[in-house]
This record gives sequence, C-alpha cells and structure tokens, in this order.
Amino acid sequence: MAMKRGTQRVENSCVKEELISVPVVKPFDITAKFFSLKFEPIGKAFAKEPFIIMPYVNCTSPCPLIIEDSSVELVSFQHSFQFSQSHN
Repeated sequence: MAMKRGTQRVENSCVKEELISVPVVKPFDITAKFFSLKFEPIGKAFAKEPFIIMPYVNCTSPCPLIIEDSSVELVSFQHSFQFSQSHN
C-alpha cells in the first residue's frame, strides 16, 4: 500500500498469515448394478448384447446437493472384464 505524506511517498506493506483448516468430504458415492433387458442381474456382458446399467447415487455430503445432469460416456476400445458381484 502506498501513501503520500506531503510530497513524500511512503510505502507500507502489511502481511497477515492465517492458517485455515477446511474439512474435505467426498460429496457422493456412486455404485452401479448391471441387468439384462429382463431386469435380471448379470455378471458378464458380451459385445452387441444390450444390458441396463442402474446407477445408485448416495449423498455423503453434510450439505444438500442437487445433481442437475449426468451422463455415461463409452470408450472406443473394449476390454474383457467381469462385473463385481459385491453390490448385489
């Protein structure tokens, strides 16, 4: 901060350092279950066979959250994998 005293310029710098602790929480937890088109749980998906992904969103934030939009993006390459059965 610069001030003038008469015709003389006086420089004054004030610095205050303060440590603030901000708790960080995971805002929500997302899991998904996979189903056939008959809504039967599935453990494997095959190429060109349709299936349903049922996402479950659990708000873990202490503040209310509103999810206005969401999407699922498919990757251009394919991997062979088996769905976890731990979320039945």
